Amino acid sequence: MTHSICCPTRSRKFRRIERPCVYHTIAVYQFSAAMRETLENILIVAGLRRPVWRLAYELEGKECTVKLTRYADGVRDEKLLANAHPHGTWIEWLA
Repeated sequence: MTHSICCPTRSRKFRRIERPCVYHTIAVYQFSAAMRETLENILIVAGLRRPVWRLAYELEGKECTVKLTRYADGVRDEKLLANAHPHGTWIEWLA
C-alpha cells in the first residue's frame, strides 16, 4: 500500500491535542484480506501514540454500514452508526 497513512512522517505532524481521522467510502471491501489486516494493524499501531478515529462507509452484502472506530492504547472500539443504501438513497441512523 502506498497511501499516506503508511508514511510514518505524516503521523508525526499531528500535535498531541489533535485527533487524526481516517475516512473511506466503498473502498475497503475491495481490499484483499491481507490488505484489510495491514490497514487495521497500521491504525492500531498509530493509536498507540494518540487516539485515531476511523469513519467508514462500506459495502456489506447489498447494503452499506456507517461505522466509527476509535483506536487508542492498542484497543479498537467500533460503533455502528447507520445502515444505508450504497448510493445514499436512504440511511437508517442507529446511533
